[in-house]
Amino acid sequence: VALTVGGSLLIETVRAGQVAASWQRIGADVRVEGQVTPSQVADVAGKSGVTAAGSALVTTGVQMELGTTTGFATMLAIDHRFPDAAGSQPGASDSASLRKLARDTAPTAALPVVVDTALARDLVTGNIALYYGLKKVPLRVVGTTDLTPTGYLSGPFIYVDLASLSERMSESLTARTLLVVGPGARHAAAGLHVPRASIHSR
Repeated sequence: VALTVGGSLLIETVRAGQVAASWQRIGADVRVEGQVTPSQVADVAGKSGVTAAGSALVTTGVQMELGTTTGFATMLAIDHRFPDAAGSQPGASDSASLRKLARDTAPTAALPVVVDTALARDLVTGNIALYYGLKKVPLRVVGTTDLTPTGYLSGPFIYVDLASLSERMSESLTARTLLVVGPGARHAAAGLHVPRASIHSR
């Protein structure tokens, strides 16, 4: 009896670990790496068996002014659907802070930003800035989050609204990462007609 119970517990522990690792590695049921338009994201989100879908433009090595110091971070410029997709994994942190980014802000105002908890500990002010291309973009910290893609990207992480960032640039920015959640995620992603190597599934 003891061997049976112990073995069952071990199997369940391993399975739970495998599931958790798969979510961390992919970030959703399916992650698509490639350019996706807002209409494509909306189309995928509406497919049968898809519970959530959201996109982001990921930029690594973004230079930051953090008040008294400078540093580098991975920036995720996200659409309004991203919090639902990223927050769908089991045990995910509350994604409410990310929803604050989708609020309308004037192009001349500081861009709202959510930072991860590690970066937040190093901040001495809520007014920081980033350099994107040739532009310096003033930022205003509106929240922190533990919802970070550490399974496939390196931090620290910052989140901004893709549409709001695009308004501050001289050209339109397009998402290049799509997260899809739900039993129909793989079928929906296959309908994008992107290279098979660009589709990563749990």
